[in-house]
Amino acid sequence: MAKRVLFVLKQRLNYGTYSYRAGFSSGLFNSAQFAADMLTDNGFVTKLVEVIDNNDIDREVTLFKPDTVIIEALWVIPDKFNELQALHPTVKWIVRVHSEAPFMAQEGIAIDWISHYAAKDNVFVAMNSLEGFREITTVYRVKALPLAKLLYLPTFYPVPDRHFIHKRFRGRTIDIACMGAIRPLKNTLLQAMAALRFADSRNLDLVFHINDTRVESGGDPVLKNLLALFDSTPYQLVRHPWMSHQDFLDFIVDMDLGMQVSFSETFSIIAADTVAMGTPIVGSPSITWLTSLSQADPFTVDDIEDAMDSVINNFRNTSANHRNLVDSARDAEKAWLATI
Repeated sequence: MAKRVLFVLKQRLNYGTYSYRAGFSSGLFNSAQFAADMLTDNGFVTKLVEVIDNNDIDREVTLFKPDTVIIEALWVIPDKFNELQALHPTVKWIVRVHSEAPFMAQEGIAIDWISHYAAKDNVFVAMNSLEGFREITTVYRVKALPLAKLLYLPTFYPVPDRHFIHKRFRGRTIDIACMGAIRPLKNTLLQAMAALRFADSRNLDLVFHINDTRVESGGDPVLKNLLALFDSTPYQLVRHPWMSHQDFLDFIVDMDLGMQVSFSETFSIIAADTVAMGTPIVGSPSITWLTSLSQADPFTVDDIEDAMDSVINNFRNTSANHRNLVDSARDAEKAWLATI
């Protein structure tokens, strides 16, 4: 009989100051959907649900009767599992964490809740990056928590089975996309400065694209500074609303360059979307699957500008990033099938 896996997300999720509306296409939602679809393709029976709060979990588990429940992100209070375990004693519970220490530091409950989860029978914690796994391993060791209760369930990205057309930038206007939520750790301001320097030194017109729908984790000053940076310049800052995943793919394929030079990332679905659509990208070393040529020091504007110059019209590098993304998907699929 096929194993049954239930993915549970919280509607209007608040993880620290991170939030999204029910049905809102987000990195968290997409990551869960990608994993569910991959497991379905491998013979599992899966379902993804969004619930209002802790009290709705029992209903969804009763209806679906899963073998495993994956709670996406930290929002279920640890004591709730006492009740859920009593009601569903055969279910394996996995709380999947999508952040590394820099982001978790903004959420005061992270370490405390993870520690309590680890102490409960049949409740596991899964990290979605190797760096996050190594970081939380330290917590388990110093607190003498069972390491067997810590799992690795990386982000699976379904790379399109297509041959993209290599783009050649030859125009006088360069469209650069630095998309995603506006947060301090996303490093949007420094990336904008690098883009301005890149365009100015090459006598190009710049159109710099951002999302401004989600301003989170103290991101208001970042947006204010971005607006001031472009004010009274000949360059354009274009502010986009949040998009569905398909709309974003349709948008990013028309860009000349993507930028995701964040201080912290566990995978970056935005970077994966950019590479999947054949658009050159500059990221940071925290996006480990990118080539070294596509990685720039997030603290240094010169290094970001140099990386932009290196990846534009570099078809070989764009193809290498695509191969790395395919390899990442294969490795992630193996990790999930070995764990679930």
